[in-house]
Amino acid sequence: MPLAGILRFALVNASYLYDEWESEGSFTDSSGYYELYLQEGDYRISAGAEGFWVSAYDSVYVGGDDLWLDFELSHVESFDGAWQGNINLVGNYDPGMIFLGIMSQDYQVLRILYEPGYQEVDLVNGSYHLFAGADGYQEVFMPNAIQIENNVVNFDIFLI
Repeated sequence: MPLAGILRFALVNASYLYDEWESEGSFTDSSGYYELYLQEGDYRISAGAEGFWVSAYDSVYVGGDDLWLDFELSHVESFDGAWQGNINLVGNYDPGMIFLGIMSQDYQVLRILYEPGYQEVDLVNGSYHLFAGADGYQEVFMPNAIQIENNVVNFDIFLI
């Protein structure tokens, strides 16, 4: 399924309507295509990328047939605040890359980092979940960790 405008590394996510914590996701490839393999059920299927508003289909039934969904993402014109902090690795293992995700229903940022250190992420007003992970380290998931209301939130992340 192509993502309009050919956005690379956009996250396409399918969340079960009756359990927002259970979901399946896939990233678009260099041509803007993605595939999701889903069990039968009702989903909210969304797509988003850094600098773009999330686009979503709020109630999609997935049955036995293939389903084709295109998304159109709009640029965020201005940001209301940010998260700032250091991502720290507690240990001597070099994971090669670190994954950072800051997500709400309206906006999301996903980054692949090649070394720990300072990050600044511009955000729009809202409540965000934070996820960070790296091979060889325990993942960090913090629901509703960042509240943006025309402010900057500062805290560090420690991967152990």
